Amino acid sequence: MTLRPIVIAFAAALIAGCGGSQGALMQPSSGAFANSAVHSLTSNYRRLFDFDHKDGYAPNGDLVAHHGALYGAAQGGQSSTCRSYEGCGVIFRVTPGGAEKVLYAFGGESLGAFPTGPLTYFWGNLYGTTQNGGTCFGHCGMIYSYSLAKSTLTTLYRFTGNADGKYPSSGLTLLDGVLYGTTEEGGHGHCREGCGTVFAIAPFGGKLTTLYRFTGGSDGSDPGSLVALDGTLYGIVHGGGGTACTYGCGGIFSVTRSGTERMVYEFKGGADGEDPSAIVRNGSGFYGATAGGGASSNGTVFTLTTSGKETVLYSFPDAQSDGSEPNSLTLLNGVLYGTTLAGGSDDLGTLFSLTSSGGESVLHDFTGDPDGKYPHGGLTELNGVYYGVTSHGGTFGDKASEGLGTIYRYKP
Repeated sequence: MTLRPIVIAFAAALIAGCGGSQGALMQPSSGAFANSAVHSLTSNYRRLFDFDHKDGYAPNGDLVAHHGALYGAAQGGQSSTCRSYEGCGVIFRVTPGGAEKVLYAFGGESLGAFPTGPLTYFWGNLYGTTQNGGTCFGHCGMIYSYSLAKSTLTTLYRFTGNADGKYPSSGLTLLDGVLYGTTEEGGHGHCREGCGTVFAIAPFGGKLTTLYRFTGGSDGSDPGSLVALDGTLYGIVHGGGGTACTYGCGGIFSVTRSGTERMVYEFKGGADGEDPSAIVRNGSGFYGATAGGGASSNGTVFTLTTSGKETVLYSFPDAQSDGSEPNSLTLLNGVLYGTTLAGGSDDLGTLFSLTSSGGESVLHDFTGDPDGKYPHGGLTELNGVYYGVTSHGGTFGDKASEGLGTIYRYKP
């Protein structure tokens, strides 16, 4: 696990005040670039909304489109109970015209803090996870539902940090009326704080079942996001896999609803990539991304079959020209879109598209304040326009060079 080490400053403050894992929202690694490529970008990108503390701070994860509006979560903002001005995080709504409203502000400790990952919509509710809240001194994370009709939040489950796991951070996946997710740590195995779990939870009532506990061996450790295909769940593990990487190069696994796990592909840390960061369905197989590895160690986009045949579709050759550390993928209307956490002319990330034959186009090169920087999460379509978020940038903040995050739109 090589490219997930640096947590943004506000997250560290939240953790100090509320407890939690230090593996969620990251700033990219820095680096010097040898050339100065000039991008020929479209003019279809526009910044829609800038966050300040009362609106939220550092949005993350895909937005959810519902009834003509977009919903999301920000890891900070509003409440001051998390020992710093950044706050405990919010759930928000934004219109296509850029009018934003905070729907719920987390209160910290057992009330939850530091919401992470995308929201999931089901039967009038938004479902999500926080990395804080829970029963182990309020530190292990929780699962919640937010009723759009009643404007109320219900805690479905508080993790204990034991066999059930701790630190859910990758959102929830809906399959046949049941929600599935992962925890970064807890469970059991040879990892210091546990190797992570896969769980199922009933959306009404909150009964949680742990489907699988990773051991840190050939099955991997530190699981991330899940997708469903033909009744089976597939996901990424950041640890395990090839031994060329210090903590293993990561892999793609499958787990059945009865709890049978299989490693579909182990990354070797070379041209095939290392540290998988995203996975999306593509017909009967998948597209995926790795944050590292590839021909120039800037990351890859790959295809994968359910039988484990991996093919690198694109290997980022030059960080400044194309980006590096890809961290999201979205398949929209037959086109694959993605974001990189780093790279671009200012090393602040890019928005790109890929053809099925591997032709890459940089659609936007993030330049910082007020433009936005460090895009987190993929794109969401609403009325033919695509929307996403950056964790920093915009016009608000205590430092002119920082900014508290943005919502942007891209018109294809």
